[in-house]
Amino acid sequence: DIFSMGCVFFELFTDGYRRLFDLYQLLLYRDGKWDVDSELVHVEDQAVRELIGHMVKLDPADRKSATGYLHEWKGRCFSDEMFTFLYKYCQTFANQKVLSPDEKIARLKRDFKEI
Repeated sequence: DIFSMGCVFFELFTDGYRRLFDLYQLLLYRDGKWDVDSELVHVEDQAVRELIGHMVKLDPADRKSATGYLHEWKGRCFSDEMFTFLYKYCQTFANQKVLSPDEKIARLKRDFKEI
């Protein structure tokens, strides 16, 4: 879901050294007693900070769909390559028979120069 993706983005953009919530903070956040901005300051890029902050809004109704985020943050957080090359490339994995993890890695290795 979008909330979880926001948490994943946070970890990615902090190089995996931080997590947005531990269980205690998550429970406090759910009850409106913890401010996520105290952690978001660890994301250097302002646009990514805003994106993550929006993705983890407390009320799910305040969050956009994945498509909504892609289009709204296109050019700010998501490069054109995500819409031209990467999307089409990832579709090749989805449209093929189920590949084993080893087959996926082999395919990525084979295609790496093109990526």
